[in-house]
Amino acid sequence: MKIKDFIKIYAAVLLAHVAAQAVAKDFSLLFFTKLLIPLSVLLYNFYFNKNTLINIFLSSSFTFFLFGNVLMMISPQYDPCRFDIPMFSYSAAFLFLAILPLIRAEWKKKNVLTGIIVAVINGFLSYLYILKGLQSNRFIFIIFVVSFVLMSFTTFLYRSELKKKFYIIGGLFGLSISNHLLGFCTFREKVPFLVPLAMLFYGLSLLLFLFGYIDLDEHALNGTSKYDSNSDS
Repeated sequence: MKIKDFIKIYAAVLLAHVAAQAVAKDFSLLFFTKLLIPLSVLLYNFYFNKNTLINIFLSSSFTFFLFGNVLMMISPQYDPCRFDIPMFSYSAAFLFLAILPLIRAEWKKKNVLTGIIVAVINGFLSYLYILKGLQSNRFIFIIFVVSFVLMSFTTFLYRSELKKKFYIIGGLFGLSISNHLLGFCTFREKVPFLVPLAMLFYGLSLLLFLFGYIDLDEHALNGTSKYDSNSDS
């Protein structure tokens, strides 16, 4: 599948999920699209990413995002603003995204300082959720915050071409915005678009991580997988 075709399909799934969150009437559509968001990027990365090591870590992260979504949706009372049990899965997803940049780390002072600043900001804003936001178990949430902070720091260490690095940083900020918006879910009755907007940034962040860590060369552009190229040789 060509990357352009994948983007069209992914955009349709993401917009359908955002619409389902906004309407909040069709749970079947909500369930289906929420699972398709991480599943689609997982399958595309697994099939087209030629770098085996990056493929493993990125696929693992997407898998835990998927598993977290499953746990959230099968809970007795679905609530996108409260997810104690899925937090372990999301924390694992963050940890894989934190380890991934260390494969090609560039320990420049600028990268380290920027990473520290963003990590501190994300950590501070996330900690506020314990008091006013998600009202989750404190121990579970600390694990969630620590993994998120580590990912925030190491993301800036990744050595890559500027365009791909912007994609990865964009993915980090997309997740940050999504998490922080969900932290204000106590105001969702007054601001009804809060959760749909958070889901939109969540979906965009996964797509940007995919763009940042996959080689969009002739194989991805032409819809040829690494397995097809190996078989031709």
